Amino acid sequence: MRVDANSSQSNNFDIIRFFFACIVILSHSFPIGTGSNDSEPFFMMFETTMGDLAVAGFFTISGYLILASWQRRKSLFDYMRKRFLRIYPGWLTVNLLTIIILLAMSMISLREFLNWIPGILILKQFETSKAFATNIYSGTINGSLWSIPYEWACYLVLMGIGFAQLLRSPRRLAIFTGVVLLVAAAINVGADIYELSVHPRLFLLIKTSSFFLVGSCFYEYREKIEFHKTWFFVSLAGCLLAGLVPIVKPLILPVAMTYAVFYAAFQRRICFHHFGKYGDFSYGIYLYAFPIQQMIVYANGGSMNPFLLFLLATPASILAGIASWYGVERWCLPRRRRRETANLHPSTAGSDQDNSTHLSTDQFN
Repeated sequence: MRVDANSSQSNNFDIIRFFFACIVILSHSFPIGTGSNDSEPFFMMFETTMGDLAVAGFFTISGYLILASWQRRKSLFDYMRKRFLRIYPGWLTVNLLTIIILLAMSMISLREFLNWIPGILILKQFETSKAFATNIYSGTINGSLWSIPYEWACYLVLMGIGFAQLLRSPRRLAIFTGVVLLVAAAINVGADIYELSVHPRLFLLIKTSSFFLVGSCFYEYREKIEFHKTWFFVSLAGCLLAGLVPIVKPLILPVAMTYAVFYAAFQRRICFHHFGKYGDFSYGIYLYAFPIQQMIVYANGGSMNPFLLFLLATPASILAGIASWYGVERWCLPRRRRRETANLHPSTAGSDQDNSTHLSTDQFN
């Protein structure tokens, strides 16, 4: 099965991202509810969390969709405007709402809030030891926000390699991506064997961009890559190998996981192509879930069973994601696209006509 390059709306990206957002809630329920990841199933087996894998999935899908947006840009300003409107409105709103609530609860001071305001413009997280001080996982207001600056950085990386002419052919992008994977692997080997270290932010940039760039490569080769059940199981085996043998993880996991995610995204037998016809709620769910979980644990006395926390926090987070979409994110779309989204219905949402192919990238990413 090959991807139909002219039918970018016929995919399961919306439901997959919704699923990833819920997995992040489940994963965060362990440290927020118990104080550590020690009882998190994936962490116990592979020393990586379900949340880490879900965030990696977000980056690989983003790499696919954002390269499509880059190639359709009218200008550099057009590209950056879309990227800004995708990240900043939701970011600003969740931060301001969270800080206002914490001010009302006297967990932070007005002076702390005012001193932090300049940081919001550079995607800096606000943290204070006073926040949720009675919680077992105290001092962290919104642990999910760490990935947002790296998502923005990946947008800039894509722009940079575009200017460097590395996007003029799929082969150039593939070579550059391979170099990034090798650098990530070298850092991993250096840390495990030679106890070398790099700056944590640089390490996270390389780690996240490796998934983003592999996703971009899948877009470039979308007309040549075939998705077969056999290779899907091989990719799952590769993910398992990466978990069991951490030293090869930076090389294997981005490619194996990306294949598995896109195999699910372009399934024809199991189709949820219209899942996002009312909007893309995954970004809002991701933004609001962590503080909602902290508030629930705070109201419960400071700790909670992770699975109970997940069951309580997920519906509230989904409602917050819906409110974020209809109250903030949707209004940052161009007026034409807002009208198109409002008019989508099952009989036309998957159509390849008019602007439906644009909706799958510019609207939701």
